[in-house]
Amino acid sequence: MILAASTGGQILGSIGTAGLGLILATVFILGTRPNSKHPLNANRALTVCLVAGVVWMSAGQIWGVPDDLLSKALTALMKTQALGDIGLGAVSIVLVVIAYMVNLKARTAGYLGITMASAFSLTGGGWAMLTASIADMATGWAS
Repeated sequence: MILAASTGGQILGSIGTAGLGLILATVFILGTRPNSKHPLNANRALTVCLVAGVVWMSAGQIWGVPDDLLSKALTALMKTQALGDIGLGAVSIVLVVIAYMVNLKARTAGYLGITMASAFSLTGGGWAMLTASIADMATGWAS
């Protein structure tokens, strides 16, 4: 059984985290096009992009740019306290509420998923444990 599990990952060849990030980005872009053969609905686009955002953070280099930009924006929002004393936990919950309560188009839901990946990892606690679990699963699959 161990032999079968260890050789199973090489059926498709080496993927890597950057490769998995590329695959997920391609699924998102092609799945949200108007005439896509296999369109993604909003929930699937959000899920693909939440995972993609976490994988991009793991891949680093150019793939980490969306997280860098979003992290800086969220951190700046917290430091200015323009809206009062709002913590990152509240921001994470608001993002989940938006995903649940608003009827989003697939592409917009995908962007929200990428934002959620960055916000969850910054928030810490259970939110960061969620993104760490996704990262462990995705990078394990990609290797």
